Amino acid sequence: MENWKVIRDKLITDEGCEAGELRIVVDSHDFGGSIRPTYSEGIGWAMLFAAIMDSNEESTRVIFDGLNAYRKRCLMPSGFMHWRILADGKIGDEGVAVEAEENIAMALLLAHIQWGSPDDTTYLSEFRGLCRALSERCVLPDHNLLKPGDVWGGEGLLHPANWKLAYWRVWEKAVPDPVWSKVRVSTVELIQRVLKLSPTGLPPHWCQIDGSPTGASEAYFADYTFDYDALQLPVHNALHLAWYGPEKAAEAVAMNSKIAAWLASSAGAKPSNMVDGYSLDGAPTGKYRAVAFLASFMTVAASSPNASPEAWFEAMDKIPVQEDGYYAALIRLYALLVISGNFPDLPQWVDENMIE
Repeated sequence: MENWKVIRDKLITDEGCEAGELRIVVDSHDFGGSIRPTYSEGIGWAMLFAAIMDSNEESTRVIFDGLNAYRKRCLMPSGFMHWRILADGKIGDEGVAVEAEENIAMALLLAHIQWGSPDDTTYLSEFRGLCRALSERCVLPDHNLLKPGDVWGGEGLLHPANWKLAYWRVWEKAVPDPVWSKVRVSTVELIQRVLKLSPTGLPPHWCQIDGSPTGASEAYFADYTFDYDALQLPVHNALHLAWYGPEKAAEAVAMNSKIAAWLASSAGAKPSNMVDGYSLDGAPTGKYRAVAFLASFMTVAASSPNASPEAWFEAMDKIPVQEDGYYAALIRLYALLVISGNFPDLPQWVDENMIE
């Protein structure tokens, strides 16, 4: 797939790495002010894609292992990766980004499926260890909701980008750990609260436990718009729906269908006038045409009854993948894998192989 080649050839590098390591670089717009840093977010996506894209035509295991080696050099005592690493390998910002760790965990499970785990020090045990660290350190015990970090976030600060219900259903059996069932059920209830507050169905960047704005003093954490992080949730919804069907993923159908209805309305976004950000009532907050938003809305249409993704796909396809930067390349490939059915059917594999 051409999009994977862009990620592989343009963004994955051994610059600033030790022997055997690889990293994925943020090629522009790093809000930390550094040049070509690495985010744990990117490591998670790149590991996930490397595990998926392995084939007879291209072995991607060396890439996966290089990214995993870099990750493990950048671990905190908790077992999570520091979220921002500078180009020279120094820690740029300490702390964990949970949505990155979710992708890393799922990538490790996929690696086990692709290449096996011959001993207790490899992919399967790393997957299970990371899932347990997430459940022990990052779940609000009284509410069974996933925080955005281990020592930060909570009732007043939650992150819809990490609501990956499809992953959690797999982890219930693959770890196994019943906490993920509880987190899933609680998050469904939170999504329903968000839907009552959002006229368009669009989820916010951040919210409180009741789905409302955080009221944080820092503008970034007070953001209650559909932004570059929030656009991931409709794609997560589509994956949940693809794996488990509309009865088990009713919240995914509800959110994506409500967004699709807004897109189709006279006041909604269209492929011709889409911008990179919206308030939850549908007012544009962004200025630019962005692949990531086209990809998210394409996925919404693909996973909603009586909607078509064709116009969104065509609009996205007119922007050459070779022009994609860091985030555009990641979200475009994720969305395409989900709607094309090429994201591996992990529930079936787990059921058939009876992981215990």
